[in-house]
Amino acid sequence: MNRTLVKNVKIIFDIAFWLGILVTVLATALFALLPTITRLMADSGQNLGDFNIAGAEVSVDLSALDPVAMRWLAFGAGFGVVLSLVLSTAVVHQIRRALGSVLEGQAFRHENYGRIRTISYLLFAMVPIQMLSDTFVANALSDSWEVSVNPPLTVIGMALLVLAIAEIYKAGISLQDEAELTI
Repeated sequence: MNRTLVKNVKIIFDIAFWLGILVTVLATALFALLPTITRLMADSGQNLGDFNIAGAEVSVDLSALDPVAMRWLAFGAGFGVVLSLVLSTAVVHQIRRALGSVLEGQAFRHENYGRIRTISYLLFAMVPIQMLSDTFVANALSDSWEVSVNPPLTVIGMALLVLAIAEIYKAGISLQDEAELTI
């Protein structure tokens, strides 16, 4: 094990964790102010511009939205972002805890198996949040309310990969436990 590499990676994840907390707090404050900000932008005649949501090109003219739609748009976008930030920060926290136990010389422990599985579950939890947030924002910008199912395949693939790594890790723990009992 390259201890220096693990130590440096843990430092990076420690920094990412604290930045995640800071960004989450700032995003939550912005989320609280978002309806006011969008109203001010609409009153000044500004647009959000053209962007892509769930595979559909969307052009947002804030002055064309009624205040209720604008409030729902701000709420849906802000809530999805804040919840995704919380889950992402939790993933980083689990990784840094696992790296900490590796540095302590306790890599193959049941706690780390649980941490890896937790990371997978957190990634799976991001899937419906992202889908609902994308659908909510797209529908707030249109005249009809439709549920579109456009799953984020990258996140699903990462969650499955992490879950597979957790099971391989569990097999390694079993082999280590068996070897310790043999000696």
